[in-house]
Amino acid sequence: PGSDDARLTALTAPDRLVWSSIDLPTEWRSVGGLDSTSGVLCRATFDSPVVEPWQRLWVEVQGINEQADLWLDGAYLGDQDDYFRHHSYDITALAALNDRHDLVLEVNGTSPHAGIWRPISIRTTGQAHIHATRVMTRDASEENAHVLFGATIDCGSALTATIRTSIDGTVVDSRRQSLAKGTNNVSWNLDVPRPRLWWPHFLGNPDLVPVLIEVLVDGEVSDSHETRTGLREATFQNWTCTVNGEPLFLDGAYLAQPDIDLAHASLDTITEPLVRARQQGLDMVRVHGHVAHPAFYDAADELGMLLLQDLPVRGSGKRGRKLSARWIGGLVDTVGHHPSVFAWHHRGLAKADPTRDSVGHLSTVLPSSTRSKIGAWLGTLDAITRTSPETSIAAVPNLARFVTHEELELVPPLRPDSEAQRDHLVTYLRSIGYNPTTGYCFDRL
Repeated sequence: PGSDDARLTALTAPDRLVWSSIDLPTEWRSVGGLDSTSGVLCRATFDSPVVEPWQRLWVEVQGINEQADLWLDGAYLGDQDDYFRHHSYDITALAALNDRHDLVLEVNGTSPHAGIWRPISIRTTGQAHIHATRVMTRDASEENAHVLFGATIDCGSALTATIRTSIDGTVVDSRRQSLAKGTNNVSWNLDVPRPRLWWPHFLGNPDLVPVLIEVLVDGEVSDSHETRTGLREATFQNWTCTVNGEPLFLDGAYLAQPDIDLAHASLDTITEPLVRARQQGLDMVRVHGHVAHPAFYDAADELGMLLLQDLPVRGSGKRGRKLSARWIGGLVDTVGHHPSVFAWHHRGLAKADPTRDSVGHLSTVLPSSTRSKIGAWLGTLDAITRTSPETSIAAVPNLARFVTHEELELVPPLRPDSEAQRDHLVTYLRSIGYNPTTGYCFDRL
């Protein structure tokens, strides 16, 4: 367990502490006898790899839940508090001082999922290092797809690089780019003629294409990032959702954060809710109140399932707004390239009161015929999305819009155990189709 004395000893004389061996990644609840209430100190010892003069050395952290501070040989590297995002720390200069190193982490969090749930690794790159990328389709048709690209590139010195983009194994763009020392945000866009479109499973094939972004310095690859995406266009307009121009009536369900150790969960366990939703005839899953395992989004892309992704909004104070804006930008970087993520959700209902009429809190554009049906499920939305569009909302690109509960009819948790209940549920769902809604959503999967 972490404490001020233990932290000081870990940073100055780590061998004086008694350390227990654990296998990473893991959630703390899976480690027997570990008290994580006051934080957990972790130590990893490694030897410096061979680093050429033109190379840089990085500690890469795939995911820690919830908050963590990192030190190398007693020198502070930084902190992180967004459990779903990849972080990199430059240790080139520190690694040159010794051959053997101590990486110390202090992890704090009250969540049942607290722990180091994704791998930590050491990696070498050239002078230009890719911190994050964005690949998002702005619009798409059978004739052409317009794709937006972005990259955050960290350089050890000012230089001129070549950014090379390959789609489906073919180099489609190569451009010279001047980069300053430190962090550089670069964006560009490309047209893809006659694309293979990604479709939801009930409309066509969910075709995916690999995308490779490379940064070359002096003709050599300094760093690269490979991902998969699907070329498709998703819109919401006049209470209608469309994908590639085809109007949809969405059949969906909420998916709460699963009570499993995601660090040890099998692929079948992670993707089982998606498979079950598709088998039950649903088109959409709302990822409710959390960000899922990366394999979950990969599976949704392959299965042709649509995802309504909750935004990691926290609080309505000044710090909460800034934190949420940073988290939302990180979330778009992390899952925005997945074609299955067709819209973002602000979570809302932070002050919902089901005991009274909520019509006064509904948007004025909501037709009165619908208000009486869904009023009991709605309350005052979270203050951050209501009062601060210049922060959190601005962080989400204009490729998709916010969806509120006003556009998805929430279906009560009926359990059709009898024929009468089944008939009632079928009648209820059919009636929704006559209302100006985008679709319906069961409150649990």
